[in-house]
Amino acid sequence: MKEIMTSKTEKPQNIRENNQKVLAHYLYKNGPTSRAKLSSVFNLSLPSVYKNINQLVEQNVVLELGEGDSEGGRKPMLVGFNYNMGYMVSVDLKGEHLKIALANLALDIIGKEEMFTLNYENSLALFDAIIESIKNLLNQNEIHHHYLK
Repeated sequence: MKEIMTSKTEKPQNIRENNQKVLAHYLYKNGPTSRAKLSSVFNLSLPSVYKNINQLVEQNVVLELGEGDSEGGRKPMLVGFNYNMGYMVSVDLKGEHLKIALANLALDIIGKEEMFTLNYENSLALFDAIIESIKNLLNQNEIHHHYLK
């Protein structure tokens, strides 16, 4: 895993961006945790972790998930990676059968459709049907798709 940068010769913005990438990656791989644990894992000051995590929350990369368990004292606020900040589409063509799946960044399939290629007169008609199917999957899951024409 890429290390947290703390070099004084590095530009502060580069350090902040790298630290945020490392924190987001940790949350992606390890699941929800507290800011205090992130501070401990990466040997960063708690104020630095708070500032970086708060910026990631503002960017919708990280979500505040609620209070976690406490071993005494105040319950920690858990933060976790926002797996629904982006989506991917998979198109699987096997002979006459075509499957389309929509998944979030955790690879959870949130929608799928199937079609038969023989139902379309040419490849352009099939391509248009695939695009419409993807738009339908996005609409059904209330995902904004302004980039699809």
